[in-house]
Amino acid sequence: MMWDSVVLLFPAVIAAAAASLAYRKRRSENAAVAIGAVVAFAVAYATLFVAGHASTALLSGAIAVFVALSAFFYLDDNTLFYPLVIIGFAYLGLMILLFGVAASAASFAAACGIGLMAGLESRVYGFRGKKPQKNGRNKLEIKRDVVQVALGIIVIMVFLAGGRVYGILAVAGLALLGYLFNSAFMPSDNAVGRFARSFERKRAVSGEGALFMAAGSMLILGLVPSVNYAVFGLSAIFFADSAATIIGVIAGRKKLPHNSRKSFAGTLSYFIVLGVIGIPLIGLYAILVSIVLAVVESLPVALDDNASTSIAFVILSKLLLI
Repeated sequence: MMWDSVVLLFPAVIAAAAASLAYRKRRSENAAVAIGAVVAFAVAYATLFVAGHASTALLSGAIAVFVALSAFFYLDDNTLFYPLVIIGFAYLGLMILLFGVAASAASFAAACGIGLMAGLESRVYGFRGKKPQKNGRNKLEIKRDVVQVALGIIVIMVFLAGGRVYGILAVAGLALLGYLFNSAFMPSDNAVGRFARSFERKRAVSGEGALFMAAGSMLILGLVPSVNYAVFGLSAIFFADSAATIIGVIAGRKKLPHNSRKSFAGTLSYFIVLGVIGIPLIGLYAILVSIVLAVVESLPVALDDNASTSIAFVILSKLLLI
């Protein structure tokens, strides 16, 4: 019993050491990095504990710290990105040995989602303080959302065909492949480099939007047990959000009174698309969930809408006992 406690407490010590290392990175970024790491650990630990995964909570908290720091350094200078990712996957292996594949995969996915959100927010909004430019780039937004829909189809098909573990691996694999592609080709001045850069918004860090999608997807796959409800949540991230952007670009002249970046047409499209997808999956609950998520997606908050809607979706799943 004592050995089990040591095994579970050790990741917390490693997490604290990783946070300390990051804290010394640059004086001007100390607060953002440290707060992101602490928030990632605390939220992941509490969430997994409350969700009934108490045995994996400490390991998940440590993984959330590694993922948060990996996201931060990916958006910064990549120095510690690969070592932190390797350590995170090493702890996934430890979790599998201790708790089995299914429980470990769900806990790992939830920790990755929470860690990604904490790391991205601490870097993108906490330190840089600027949201990416979205308005006025109609062709770019439509092109980005076509890719988003394609990625959603891949993730959902893998999830339904292979199960939750393969769905989680699909999201993680696509995120890492995207990072590797951007790292290899984005700086190049050849045709591939120009093609990669053509998908980026002004004032956005490379891959920022895709990582927020990955974070929301991992959160849902880790914390929503029902297959149908999880597919519904993934559809919100990949399909409803894309529909809102595309319709908003094409017909969104009338803006929402509380958010000039969003339109009535886009918000209505989000609700309709999500409701149409959701009713066959979870019944009339889909109408209520679609209304709530459409409202959350329209709010003028600093948190990325893929993060805010996925958090709201998970909370609704618990409240509705789905």
